[in-house]
Order: sequence, then structure tokens, then C-alpha cells
Amino acid sequence: MVKKSILNVLDIWFGLIPLVMALGTVALVIAEYTPMFTWLSYPFIPLLRLLQIPEAILDLALQKGVLFYFCGNNCEVIRMIPPLTVTKEVIDTGLRALDEAITEYEQQKGYI
Repeated sequence: MVKKSILNVLDIWFGLIPLVMALGTVALVIAEYTPMFTWLSYPFIPLLRLLQIPEAILDLALQKGVLFYFCGNNCEVIRMIPPLTVTKEVIDTGLRALDEAITEYEQQKGYI
């Protein structure tokens, strides 16, 4: 009975793994070489602006001492402007502050 169960599990796994890998590869190709995910994000832009989610996160990062701002045609890029002579530690500190701001925002809203 156990042997048959193990064989059934292996049969399912070996049947699903190629499918999952194929779908992942197709998604990677679509994400890398087509603007499809940009198009899919357009309906969410007005909703995010209405809820002011991105601005709230950037405000929290500013309170932590790091200035980020949005750029791109649809504000889809968060940009940090470090000085020209920036070190890796400064960039790591800035990214850590952004991560903390996102986590703090999620905690305030009760997402985590």
C-alpha cells in the first residue's frame, strides 16, 4: 500500500514538474521580451494613486532619511538619487530603509 502511494506521488510529481517548468519558462520569456506585464499593470495605476499607497511608502522612507521618487511614464519606477561618490554601504542602507518602510506600511495596514 505504501509503495503504491509513493509511486502515485512520484507519478504526479513527474507529471507536474515539466508543466510547471514550461509555464515558468514561458512567463520568463514574456516578462523579459514583451511589454505584456506593463500592459497588465495599467488598470492598477489609478487604484494605487487613489489609495496613495506608493506615496505613503516613500514618505515613510523619507522619515528614515532616504529620498526616493517615482519616474517612468506611469510612475512604475522607484528611484533613489545617491551622490556621485556613493559607496555600496550607502546604497545598502538606502535599500534597507525602503524595505523597512514597505514593511512598516504593511504592518500599519494589517497586511502582515
